[in-house]
Amino acid sequence: MKFAEIINRLNGLNCPIAGQSWTPPEADVVAAQRVIRYLGDRRVLFHEFAWEVPEQCLRTAGDIQTYLTNEMRTLTEGSALAGSLKSIRGASRKFVDDNEHYARTRSRPDNHADYFTSLGEWRARCGVYVALIAVRYGVDVDDDLATILPAEDAGE
Repeated sequence: MKFAEIINRLNGLNCPIAGQSWTPPEADVVAAQRVIRYLGDRRVLFHEFAWEVPEQCLRTAGDIQTYLTNEMRTLTEGSALAGSLKSIRGASRKFVDDNEHYARTRSRPDNHADYFTSLGEWRARCGVYVALIAVRYGVDVDDDLATILPAEDAGE
């Protein structure tokens, strides 16, 4: 999905901010492209729920945390991109922390709904920040990854 299409889906994101034009640093643009490309290859973020294996999902969420931590080290302090990466990393950590026991035991069938609800919530949180990164840095998002972006506002 082209970043211009993503802009039309978001409501309430103002760029430029307060009437000022803003050009992101080239290093942040390159890093944003790397991150979106990386996330676009992580099927846990968009694959059909029925195909997801909890242990693999949690391992991949942990890999995403590690990757984002390493990317954050390349950015300047106070970077808007670093803030978005930190948010995705935090959402990933929460997903892992909330579901480690379930993935190991899967002993209670009533926990299946909790796990898949948690997976959906994690995807939604990541989708918000992927959309923000795409808009701020002019990055296109692969169609598969674009499925977790916030839905287009149909108006009320």
